Amino acid sequence: MFLVVTATMAVLTLGSCVYMYIFYLMHPDTAFEPITLADFLTLGAVLTVSLMIAAIIGGRLSQRIVYALVLIRDAAKAIAMGNFSTRVPVRSGRLGEVDDVIDHFNRMAELLENAENELRYQNNAIAHELRTPLTVLRGRLQGMRDGLFKPTTELYDGLIGQIDHLTGIVEDLRILALSNVGRLELRPEPGDMGDEAETAVATMLGEFDKAGMPVSLNLDRVPMTLDRLKVRQALLAILHNATRYAPGSRLSIVTKTRGSQAIFQCQDSGPGMSDIDIEHAFDRFWRADDSRSRASGGSGLGLSVVRAIAEAHGGSTSARRNESGGMTFEIALPTDCGSRGAQSVLSP
Repeated sequence: MFLVVTATMAVLTLGSCVYMYIFYLMHPDTAFEPITLADFLTLGAVLTVSLMIAAIIGGRLSQRIVYALVLIRDAAKAIAMGNFSTRVPVRSGRLGEVDDVIDHFNRMAELLENAENELRYQNNAIAHELRTPLTVLRGRLQGMRDGLFKPTTELYDGLIGQIDHLTGIVEDLRILALSNVGRLELRPEPGDMGDEAETAVATMLGEFDKAGMPVSLNLDRVPMTLDRLKVRQALLAILHNATRYAPGSRLSIVTKTRGSQAIFQCQDSGPGMSDIDIEHAFDRFWRADDSRSRASGGSGLGLSVVRAIAEAHGGSTSARRNESGGMTFEIALPTDCGSRGAQSVLSP
């Protein structure tokens, strides 16, 4: 409508100006004399023709705008019915505001489609991760009931291990769900990044030996405010990831200060990752080597939990190839937890 009114006024104004200019050229000496009936009739004819031209232009513009709105309406109905692949195909290139609406609508539909696909993929992945340990538990328990397995200490340890695996998946999913809505609870207290890294490495020594991974430490003391349990969980997830994807490599653990940030780095000399794997390293259920990760018990949630915990502290995570061809995973947290973004709930 704005375009129609603008076009009408422009044509009328232009027609009036043309008429007055021609009239002045034809009657320069009588331009200021009273206007006669003939002048009024001439002006009326010019305005009538201008109005007709404006009506034609306005009608064409209105048809194009209404057509675009009808297509947007139909596409919105299709998306409401679950067809997220629907797009509005029309772009005139000359209706700026309408074209902007179409572009934004299509972008919104694309985001909805991506979110739907991601949700479907995550639901399938969650079902798979829960199904595997449950199947093992059911099989072992049925075997014990039928007398196929003797109730030994090793068997019980295996069942407890499967339960622990299930518990870990559920806890990871809980953290990610809370992070999504900005409600991941933190309990900040004075601590030290170097101390947390040293504790995490000590916890992992048995797994490092089993994976044949010599470890070197360069741990600076970095006093800071942090949720110690969650940060330690994040550090352990990084170290577990190294044993899973870079067994037999050399591991270097570094903590240091960079400006107002506390830095934790885990560097390995393993096979590294492709560019696409690096890009998606912290995405949920992403595996650089799907079959090997499943065989070693990885759920694909560990690094996404690391990112959620770092962002809850107002920090960040990154992954990159290092000089040896392996990977360097980094967690950067503000030394003052109070400087974080409002993405979490702080509890005393």
